[in-house]
Order: sequence, then C-alpha cells, then structure tokens
Amino acid sequence: MKKLITLVGTSLFRNYLEENKDIKRYWELIKDGKDRDRTKKAWEEFKGDIERIRKPVLEWARNNFNASAEIKSILSIQNEVKDDLEVYLLATDTLDSILACQVIKEVIDGYKSKENAINVVSIKAIEGLQVFDRVKLEREGLTNLVDEIYKLFEYYSPDEENVLLNITGGYKCIIPYLTILAQINRAPLFYINDETEELIKIPQAPLDIDWGMFEKYKNQILLLEKGVNKSWVEFKRESGIGEDFKACIDEIEDGIMLSNLGRMFMKRYENFFVVKIPVGSKYYGEEDTKKKQLKEAIKELYNRLMNLPVPFEQLTCKITKHAPIKDSWIYKYSKKDNQIRIQYKYNPENKEIIIFNYLFVKGDAAHDTYSKEMTKQYEDIRNGSFTSVTFEK
Repeated sequence: MKKLITLVGTSLFRNYLEENKDIKRYWELIKDGKDRDRTKKAWEEFKGDIERIRKPVLEWARNNFNASAEIKSILSIQNEVKDDLEVYLLATDTLDSILACQVIKEVIDGYKSKENAINVVSIKAIEGLQVFDRVKLEREGLTNLVDEIYKLFEYYSPDEENVLLNITGGYKCIIPYLTILAQINRAPLFYINDETEELIKIPQAPLDIDWGMFEKYKNQILLLEKGVNKSWVEFKRESGIGEDFKACIDEIEDGIMLSNLGRMFMKRYENFFVVKIPVGSKYYGEEDTKKKQLKEAIKELYNRLMNLPVPFEQLTCKITKHAPIKDSWIYKYSKKDNQIRIQYKYNPENKEIIIFNYLFVKGDAAHDTYSKEMTKQYEDIRNGSFTSVTFEK
C-alpha cells in the first residue's frame, strides 16, 4: 500500500468546456478571481451553481479517464508502481478546485483496477493557497501546504517509497517548493502533462544539506518562526546567526521571518538527531556497507536512550550499558552478521550523545579484547575536538 499525495487544479472544467458549453455561466460564477471571494467559505452561497456543474461534469468524466491531468496521472502512477493506492487530494482554497476534488474522487473510486485497489481517502482544501494575494500565499498558503504534506509524510520510508507526490495539478508556481520538499525527503515525484500520455518520474538529485546548521541555530529559528522586528543585518549581528542561513529568511515590511523554504528544511530536520563524534573520526572513511551498519547501530542506541524505562543513572541494562570505560559506556549492538561495540557518553539533562569510539567485532569476541583497545585509545580521543553529525531517526 502506498500513499499518493495529489495537488488538484481546475483542468477538469477547462477540458469539459472545450467540448461543452452548458456549464459556462455557472462556472464563471464560482471560479476564483482577483476581485471576488470564491474560497471554500463561499460554498453554501454557491451550492446550487456548484451542483449544476458537478452533475454533467461527473457523468462526462466517468466515461473519459483523460478528463483531467489529475485523473490521468493518478491512474498512470498506479500502473507504474503496481501497488494499492490511498489517494490524498489537496485542493487550492477555491470553490472550483474543491469541486474538482469531489468529482475526481467519485471517478477514481468508481474505477476498477484489475490488479490493485485504488481509493481516495481524503480531500483537503489548503487555506490561503491562492494566487491573487502574494503575501497571503507566502504567509499562509504555502505554510499550510508544507505542514499538511509533512503530516502525510509522517511514516515515510525512503527504502519502501511508500509516500508518492504527484505535482501534475494545482498552481505551477508551487512546483519549485514541492520539488525541493520531495528531494530533501527522498520521496518519489511524478508529473504528467495534460496534453500527453507520458508520465515523468523526477529523479533524485544528490542534494547535500548541512543539517547541523539547524541544530546550531535552533534557538534563533524559534524566534524567526514568530517573526522578528529587526533587519536581517541587525538580527545576524546580534544573534550570531551566519550568512549561510539567509536562504531560509524572508525580509518582510516590519522585519524578518522564517521563509517557507526554511520551514520546509526545519520540518525535515525534525526527523534527524545529532550526536557528537571526534573531528577526523574513522567514521568518515568507512566504506558504505559498514557505514550503513554503523548508522543503524547508532540509531538503535539513540532510540534506547530516548525511551529509557528508568533514569539513565539507574539503568542496569547489559546491552545499553554493556560495560564501563572510565566515565563512558560500551553499547553492545548485535545482529546476525553485524556485531558492533560503541563507546559513548550520555547526558540526560540535555540529551547529548557523544560517540567516542566503535569497533566491528566478529562473533562472540572476548569483551576484554575490545575493551582494552578502546580504553587505550580513550585518553587521546576525549581530549580532542568534536563535531556534530546528523542521523535520521
């Protein structure tokens, strides 16, 4: 089962009007415009006109899977991934987009796949997501859109690619934001042109984000989320934040605030945890397979420390506290073909984890052997410098 997040625009009605003119008068009444409010708040006011549009368009779309780019792309993506799909439709804050979602839901729910199930489980109108008020779009619309997508990403697994993002519909001006969001979360991104049959899966770029920057500036970011009544130059000088963070800042009329790009990165960063390791650690030179195994071991240690059954000082677990080395501990990580011993120190007050050393061991290696080796190396390591490294939770 995969989740498919799909942005929805109004190509459904534009395509219908190319062949039929019977809804044109009602369509002109409900569609959003610069000088009138046609957000979801106006639904009851235009309910009769909405129904006059819905019925003929639904009947037409049920017999035409090319009725809209959204319908065509959803069916094409299912054919591509060959799995059951739960579809989440995200509408702009407009009557026409919300109505398009309702019609698309009925069409998709009525579609019978020979192999895999497909079901629209949710329709959500994103408040503030419109294009006639730029400030509202940036301050509310994009912020709410990013928050909603991250809710749906909650249990995303890059290895399983169990959440997909379809950017075929909706406003084209938000495609750059969604492309970056998908890239930093390593989520599959799909697009299909309304005039073609070709489904495009946008490949992952080798993005290298300095996630440690968000740890470094987390206190300043909390201020920026609320808005700061200072110029960027003034805030930078007083807070110690670096020029490297400027891309995540919006300069507004009365000061500065965290930009939507910054919010996007910050929400992604919340899926990471930070540990300290020695500067120049052998970790950096490990070959990929061993580094992957080590990351899993550190992740398991982190989860154990964050979910202790008793205060750390009282813990007697022979895995988490396998053995002491002076003022540090050895964590015993044991998998079938993967035995690692990690020397660490944990501060329960600030939840800081320092990884001093680690060793890959074979089978039931004698504790005395690796303990002596770590003890011998410890004095030089703990008196050296440390750097922060981020790992995915």
